[in-house]
Amino acid sequence: MSLQTIFSDTNICDANSSAEAKKSRNKATSPSGGNGNTNLVDFTDFLPTCAEAAGTTIPSSYGTIDGVSFLKQLQGLPTTPRSWVFNHYQPFTDQPKGDQITRWINNATYKLYDSTGRFYNIALDPDEKRPLKKSTLTPDEKLLRKQFQNVMNTLH
Repeated sequence: MSLQTIFSDTNICDANSSAEAKKSRNKATSPSGGNGNTNLVDFTDFLPTCAEAAGTTIPSSYGTIDGVSFLKQLQGLPTTPRSWVFNHYQPFTDQPKGDQITRWINNATYKLYDSTGRFYNIALDPDEKRPLKKSTLTPDEKLLRKQFQNVMNTLH
């Protein structure tokens, strides 16, 4: 299978893929009419995905690879998608506080900022206008916030 076939916007599956495999993909569609999904993918996932598609391994000299291949998602095959992604933003501008680091971890529904501790339901509040108060969190939200914080603590 060629990389062009794998990364094609309108034909994620190889032309020889079964109709059943194509139907099993997420029902979301891209603006151009191709199939898509809402699984989380992080920039670090591209290297392992390309390596897997090319049938090669990543040299150990590259160090720790945080990414996870999403090739199976592109092929419409069953997979376990990421449950969260981590982001580090540092703009390096000449403005005051322009090099301020902003870090966060999020899943499809919630987002936790490292520097402020603000926790949002980004599904209900995509503009992040209303941080969730610790006192109003459900037990599941408290657990997720703690899990996010634990992951964040390991990434320092």
